[in-house]
This record gives sequence, structure tokens and C-alpha cells, in this order.
Amino acid sequence: MLAVARALSRTQPKNASTILGLCNPPGAKATQTRQSDVLVFTGRTPTDRAVLTGTHWPVVWLNVGPLRGVKPGRLVWNALRMLRAVVKCHRRLRTFQAHAALVTGGYASVPVVLGARLAGIPVVLHLPDTTPGWASRWIALLAAHVTLAFDLGGRLRTGAPTTVTGYPLRPEFEQPSTERGRAQFDLNPREPLVLVMGGSQGARRLNRAVGGALETLLARTQVVHLCGLLDEDEVRELHAALPPQLRHRYVVRAHLHTGIADSMAAADLAVCRAGAATLAELPATGTPAVLVPADYAGGHQQPNAAFLARRGAAVVVADTELTDQRLLAEVTALLDDSDRRHRMAAAMRRLAKPDAAVRIAAVLRAVAQRETTG
Repeated sequence: MLAVARALSRTQPKNASTILGLCNPPGAKATQTRQSDVLVFTGRTPTDRAVLTGTHWPVVWLNVGPLRGVKPGRLVWNALRMLRAVVKCHRRLRTFQAHAALVTGGYASVPVVLGARLAGIPVVLHLPDTTPGWASRWIALLAAHVTLAFDLGGRLRTGAPTTVTGYPLRPEFEQPSTERGRAQFDLNPREPLVLVMGGSQGARRLNRAVGGALETLLARTQVVHLCGLLDEDEVRELHAALPPQLRHRYVVRAHLHTGIADSMAAADLAVCRAGAATLAELPATGTPAVLVPADYAGGHQQPNAAFLARRGAAVVVADTELTDQRLLAEVTALLDDSDRRHRMAAAMRRLAKPDAAVRIAAVLRAVAQRETTG
């Protein structure tokens, strides 16, 4: 949620899923010693560390783990870690003199919510998915305001006001460029391009389906494959084994820290998972997609994918049904039908909410203002 922090403090660091403590809202007297009006709480994932390194905001690292779906011994240990994190969050929020906290759900948000409530600090919950998880449902009962990436149609129980804001995105999605996207990989601007994305760690089933269909696929289109860290060596071996006339048509990267918006804008078609960010990034670039929702974490990606498919913006293939032949058939059918792709792209663009970060920041400021004046 660093996009919201940028909207609050007018700075330009990278994006991540994080939790914010807000201080010095409009009308509040600023202290002479405060160096930042944002305090970031986050877990210790490699992605969060990579994204937050070098930002100017203070960061509180939380050592927490899930409480559902774990063995009894691990559950006790994670519960103790959660309690320590609650104490840590409470102390840091009080020291920071926060007026409001923004959380995005998930178990990493729980200690921040409890720490904020113990300190009398109001909480704003932002729900990025089409289906709220158990932690988000619980937090919604304690929140002062709930912002939604999508209209949940009354499926969330909360006594707090709710506002549909959209999902906040990093600045590069404000003006994505097809030309820059092609140029960064030295790709032919006159030939079709398929972008395959499996997340920062990758998606093994997706990567292997691409590998099985690769030579046939490359005879039809250029491919940029963001394979993730786990399968990078295996995918690069596939690249090295290709005939020379096809090798230049296949670009492999583990992931992109920058340039992803341009890459999506340059693609005629994306093949990817259906995480919350995808539901905002694809509409921002107007990129039609073949979605392969992951079946872990309670299957929360499946409703996300269905949301886009019902609106004519994407095709969905179940993870268990994905094979190289199925992938090839879906991609080829869409590449061969430009009218359908253009309709899907238009449907994607209709879902875009480019001012989501500003809207969430406005809600957070209003809640913080009420705290300081009421």
C-alpha cells in the first residue's frame, strides 16, 4: 500500500503490500522532530524487503506467521509470535503518535489492528480482493472505515462506512507505454507479444506448461516470460536449448522491479495468476488475459479470475486443467481473433480506477482528522 503513502506524502518510492500508520493529518500541529508522516509495518518476506529497501520511511519488521492451517506445535509458536508483535505494534504506534492506521487484511495485519485498538487509534481496512478472507472479515468488525477495491455487493459484514476506491497502483501505471515496453526487451514492434507472469516466486505449473508449448508458441508470437525465482534456472535452460531462429523471440526474466506497466501495455495478451494486484494492473494497461488462478490460500484467486471473466475481460483456465496443449489452444485462439481481443481489452479498461490511491488517502486523512478533532 505504498501507493497510498505516496498520495499522503507526495513521494515516489516503489509499491508493496504494507500497513501504514498516519500522523500529522491536515489541521494537526506537526512536531519539530518528526521526519516522516508515515510508519510502515510489514512482514519479513523477500519481496517486502526488496521493495522497502531504500525508501525514506521508517519500517517496522514483524515476525509473524499464520494461525490457520498449521500443525498444533506451529500454531502455539505462531500465537506467541503474534502476541509479541501486538506489543511491538502498540509501543511503536504510541511512540509515533499515529492518528490512524491503514491495513490490508491477512495475518500480518492482525497485530497492527490489535496494537492500534489498544492505543485508541482508529483503523481503516482496505480490501484488495473480490472475496475477503477470514482475517479481513474479523478486522472489518473493528474498523472505523472500510475501502474496497471492488463492490462486494453486501458480502462483507461491518458496522463501519464503506467506500469503493479501487486498488492503488505504483506511479508507472499512470502512463504505461507500449513503445517503452517493446524497446526494453528489443522486441519487434510489428509482431504479437504474449507476456507470461507467475509472481515473484513463480508458478511452476504455468512455467512448465509454457515450456512444453514453447517452440510451437514462438513460431506464432514473441514471449516475455517472468518465471519467478524458483524456476529461473530451469527456464533459462529451455531458452538456451532453443534453435537460434527462435531464441531471440523468447525473453526470460525472474521478475521486474520496474517496467512491468510498460511490459503489460506492450503485450497483446497476458497469461498470469489472478492475485489482487492483477485485477488492477490489467485494467490499467487494458491487457486481455488468460488467467490461471492459484488454488492455495483458500482459493481466493478463483473469485478474482471469475470477476474479470464475467465482464468479458479474461479467459479462465483452472490450475488443475492447465497443460501445454490447453495453454497453446487458448493463446492461439485469442491471437487469431483480434476482434475478440479488442473487446476484452475495452472491457479491461472499463474496470480501471486510476485514482484509487488518492481516494484511499482521502479516507485515511478524514478518519485521522476526526481522531484529532473529535
